[in-house]
Amino acid sequence: LDRLTGYHNEIKRLLSNELITAKKSKKKKEEEITEIKEYYIKELHPKLINNTFLMMFAYLEEMLCIILKGFAKIDETSSKTGLEKYNESFKKHYDIKLSQFPGWNFLSDSSDIRNALLHANGNISHLRKPEKTKKIIKKYKNDIKLKRNVIFINETYLNSFLTKIDEVRNWILEKV
Repeated sequence: LDRLTGYHNEIKRLLSNELITAKKSKKKKEEEITEIKEYYIKELHPKLINNTFLMMFAYLEEMLCIILKGFAKIDETSSKTGLEKYNESFKKHYDIKLSQFPGWNFLSDSSDIRNALLHANGNISHLRKPEKTKKIIKKYKNDIKLKRNVIFINETYLNSFLTKIDEVRNWILEKV
């Protein structure tokens, strides 16, 4: 996770440096610099946050899988998907209900946001159940925004997600 956070911050720094370089350039007009800045703010930075979130979610799933494989195995015959399959496997092998983790609702909501970002490129109009996702967006209205029906999360949500990953890992390892 530290490397993912470092990657996110490094890309953000590099993009900011490009803007600074453009400002220092005598060939760039103020209009061009404003255009670059707006593109960074409106397009690149939000996509960077979403992509970092997706990488962090992949880390979460891999971490859960590794913990299970270290002690048992995932039930491949389960009809559950996403985080629910891990919840089922932990319950079956350790009598641990991940759903009792205090941050489970946040992780579950994050799973829905992840699915929308990954499978519908964040466009909720392409989802089978957009109402469920809209409720989640309203729940986190300060941290998740819809722009032209596309989901964008902010760094506050990203940091909260990072914290929940650490917390769930520690919570599980205390119990196994």
